Amino acid sequence: TKVPTLVVPSDAPDTSTVFGNVLVAIDLSAASEDVLKGALGLTERQASRLTVMHAVKGLEAADSVRSPARWKVPEFRAHILEDARRSLEGLVSGVPAGVDTQVQVSTGSAARTILEHAAGVDADLVVVGRSRGFKLLGSTALRVLRRNERALLVIPAAAHRSQVERQH
Repeated sequence: TKVPTLVVPSDAPDTSTVFGNVLVAIDLSAASEDVLKGALGLTERQASRLTVMHAVKGLEAADSVRSPARWKVPEFRAHILEDARRSLEGLVSGVPAGVDTQVQVSTGSAARTILEHAAGVDADLVVVGRSRGFKLLGSTALRVLRRNERALLVIPAAAHRSQVERQH
């Protein structure tokens, strides 16, 4: 899809189009700002709580049994996580002051982590970006969609930019 796509579960009780608690999953690519702006554009007057999260790929949890020797240098692991947190904090610096904004950095599978955080914060809406890959919605978005019980907004990489260009 080349435009933002909103998927709302039809079997969800009390399905609402008011999104006061929004989770935005950011991959820290060049399109991340577009994804955040697209989410804010849709929920600007509704969102009172915004959680912006990133899952660091290839960095297992510190107590992971799958690869106990992989991250023996705790300082490097801490550096990677802190760098991701700083990047997220830079992205959310433009969020309106009236929105309670939280930043969350996690490790592990992006789709699994997004679903866990959505449940943890009881999000009304989950927002993910879509890369320019071959899948219609993007591979992470599809994985989230398959197991998600919440409204899902998928924003293509250049969607926000093209909307702004049409307005000017």
